[in-house]
Amino acid sequence: MHCSSYVRRIVCLLQVYEHITYDNIKHISLASLPGMQERTIITSSLSKTFSVTGWRVGWAIAPAFFASAIRNIHVKITDCAPVPFQEAALTALRSPPEYFENLRREYESKRDYIVHVIAGLGFQIKFKPRGALFLFAELPENYLLSDVSALFTLSFFLVISLFGKLIGPRPCEMMLPRRIEELKVLRS
Repeated sequence: MHCSSYVRRIVCLLQVYEHITYDNIKHISLASLPGMQERTIITSSLSKTFSVTGWRVGWAIAPAFFASAIRNIHVKITDCAPVPFQEAALTALRSPPEYFENLRREYESKRDYIVHVIAGLGFQIKFKPRGALFLFAELPENYLLSDVSALFTLSFFLVISLFGKLIGPRPCEMMLPRRIEELKVLRS
């Protein structure tokens, strides 16, 4: 098939969160839907599933025409991952199903906790995430933007909420409260 027949119908997916889903929802790749496999490029990596973001070990799965073009570009603009990382990647990708189920359960527990904490602070959560690492919360009307020092990064490993009152004695030190009640006191 010639490139011109693909150009208007190509889909490129980043599926790094395929194993991080919640509420017994299974990831369904767009490429698995009828008529999509031949026009979908899937990219993924070990980054999220195996917590090795710095390794930069990833892959692309695509129809032969696109795979050839991707390979041609890749060899010209990047080096390969170090051999020990490649060996570790093979081991990781052979992980038993229990690994992925435990990962899913751990992230779901962290998602539930952060939803509880953020809602307890008065934030409106209109959509409870069903996968990945992100939570979108609406700032309550009674909060001043100056109280929320512009950085509000939510991940399930660490919650960084830079309220002006949480900065420790040294500029790079943060004093994160351990309970919702402590956060409520700090914002009042």
